Amino acid sequence: MNLPLHQLPHPAASDNYTNSPHYTNPTASNLFTCTQCSRRLPSSHLLNLHINELHNPFHAPSFRCLVPSCPETFPYNFNRTQHLVQVHGFNAGFKFHSRKWEEKERRQYRLNVRKSKKLTQPP
Repeated sequence: MNLPLHQLPHPAASDNYTNSPHYTNPTASNLFTCTQCSRRLPSSHLLNLHINELHNPFHAPSFRCLVPSCPETFPYNFNRTQHLVQVHGFNAGFKFHSRKWEEKERRQYRLNVRKSKKLTQPP
């Protein structure tokens, strides 16, 4: 074709291109997949956080900021959520996790509070 570059048809518009072995679905190819649970995440940073927070049995519970350039870490996810809203301007109404996951975190938090009270009380 002798068309100017900006007038050339997009390769994905051609059936031949989408059937070629080099074509991948852009939404699927841009996701990073966890080998443990098959969850797909949009960046390698989020995948690393996911693996450390959910699948690493030797990792002490800590939650790193979701913004890759921010080094902040927090003892609980709700602390991280507050940080994201207050410091990075995330939408406060955004659901960062499912309700089931949030309930699990609340139970863990209450359990940790009870354990720390037992440790600080005299025998």
